[in-house]
Amino acid sequence: MKLYNRSLIPDEALHPALVKAGRLVGARTRDVVVRVNGNWRNHVSHGVFWNRKFVDKNWLEGKRRDWTTHLYCTATAPPMVETDGGMIELWIGLRQGLINIQSFPTLYSTYSAAEKLVKQFFSTAIHEWKHIADYQNGEVFSGYGQVGAGSRRPNWDVRPEEIRACDTVHRVLAKGDGLQLFPEVLAPLVESIETILSERRDE
Repeated sequence: MKLYNRSLIPDEALHPALVKAGRLVGARTRDVVVRVNGNWRNHVSHGVFWNRKFVDKNWLEGKRRDWTTHLYCTATAPPMVETDGGMIELWIGLRQGLINIQSFPTLYSTYSAAEKLVKQFFSTAIHEWKHIADYQNGEVFSGYGQVGAGSRRPNWDVRPEEIRACDTVHRVLAKGDGLQLFPEVLAPLVESIETILSERRDE
């Protein structure tokens, strides 16, 4: 996996968890570009998938704000990174964890807040990796660059690719959350996030 980590979480904690999420849905993970951001502005973890074959390296590294700039001008084309079956961008809601331990100290310790974030992040990663697996396997996507009746794109919850992804998350996590099922790869991620939340709380 080609990880571009723009969060405060160490690569060695993120990488195994992300690869595990991809392999659970049958995706080829080795050459897929994944960018992870620490979300201090919004409250929730979320993700997005793009069905691209190449990605602007400067954008991945945070050196360019708009990743589409100059893509089609060969004279000023940026260095590109090849990806296998699209690209994933994920945000982990660190602000949500910080708010929980500051506003609800009787309900959340730094550890329990970190656990909650990891569970959300892991299920989001599984969802987005399912899109990668579908694209690698030639599945049909309805929500990208197409319109439905009345020149409107289909709603998110009725797009076949989103239904497949949601069903996959439910199937993979049917017997428990990610921490219960895969502690060997997610426990280090919890510990890393707990450290980050503890440091920010004490600032």
